[in-house]
Amino acid sequence: MTNKPLFKMLLMLLLSFSTKAQAQQQQLDSLQLTLKKAANDTAKMIALVGLYDYYAEIDRDMGLLYGNQAMGIATKLTSPFG
Repeated sequence: MTNKPLFKMLLMLLLSFSTKAQAQQQQLDSLQLTLKKAANDTAKMIALVGLYDYYAEIDRDMGLLYGNQAMGIATKLTSPFG
């Protein structure tokens, strides 16, 4: 019967990981929707930076893709010719 407390602790740990994964997925979905519906370049850039931050540690290639897109928009916004 000593396994019952261990089982409860393991179950609580798994539930906390599941909750964190759901929150991260909601954050990703929100950023992607914001990017899709962005009304102007500033809003797009902010969403792209958020996506860069999200992916920076888990998928560096995706992070760089979003980061480069954000840099392109930022350059355009600060250019006197943009």
